[in-house]
Amino acid sequence: MTGSRSQWGSVRVHVIEPGTPGSGVYAVDQPDYLILNTPCGQISLYPWQDEGPSPKYAVGLHEWVTAAGYRWVGDTCRIDRSGRGITRDDYVPRRLMGEYLQWFYATLVASAPAKLEIVHHHTEATNIVSRGTNASASCWRTGNTSTSTTSS
Repeated sequence: MTGSRSQWGSVRVHVIEPGTPGSGVYAVDQPDYLILNTPCGQISLYPWQDEGPSPKYAVGLHEWVTAAGYRWVGDTCRIDRSGRGITRDDYVPRRLMGEYLQWFYATLVASAPAKLEIVHHHTEATNIVSRGTNASASCWRTGNTSTSTTSS
């Protein structure tokens, strides 16, 4: 979403997620002893360098964690001025990845071009049905009923 193509019309994207979008399997309430298996300096959702100014979400996990003020205080990561700074080689708790993913999603949505509408449905997907080569329908739960939408 670093730019928008002028030949496109308006686009609507439906995000079907019962919880807060972004974190997925990286629940933000996990204990700190559950750590990532990759150093935080090697993780970024925005891996390329564009010419010109970078968008707000062009931040890797290490940069985000340190900018947010997280530090090692004993065996936990907390926003705290005491403790040891987090290095690019540290294996941080999975919950911080979840927080980063939620921040990234929210920042990406806030940075979306005006002709891109992102609709979040706080529910679960129940089915996706193909309807020919250029159309599909998706179904999701809304309370005790199902809703579907068709796109082409």
